[in-house]
Amino acid sequence: MYHTATEHKIGEQLFNSLKVTAEKKYVKVRGCETCPAETYKRHKLASKALARDTYKLSHTDYIIAHSEGTYLWVKFPAGLGKKKWSKEDPYNVFTRESDYAQSVNDDPEIKRDLEKTLRHYSKIMHKEYKKFKTQDLLPRTGLITTMFF
Repeated sequence: MYHTATEHKIGEQLFNSLKVTAEKKYVKVRGCETCPAETYKRHKLASKALARDTYKLSHTDYIIAHSEGTYLWVKFPAGLGKKKWSKEDPYNVFTRESDYAQSVNDDPEIKRDLEKTLRHYSKIMHKEYKKFKTQDLLPRTGLITTMFF
């Protein structure tokens, strides 16, 4: 069972603890045994660039392996890399350690460190996005390759 720093919404329900199943290619998150799972698929480019396993649910929602037994859930409103993350953008912590989940709320230094880490990750992905965007990798006509960050 993973504890959250703040309630995490899945569908229409809010949860303080989650069942997290991690594999190399995906992470599944569910609020209860019978609840449907959110499946985050491994994002190869982000995982390589950040040197951390990174998983994508949608254009904006990601899970990043932070440390053993701890994940960062983060929303990049414009998409990963397109715009730098700011502390107004939502994030959460999923961790096996209930004390750590609580300390994220209670200790401003831990919160600052997490936000610094997220800004750092965002800066790395912003560089990757700009590099990808400036490369002439896509054909000019016909069927084209699309890439969402």
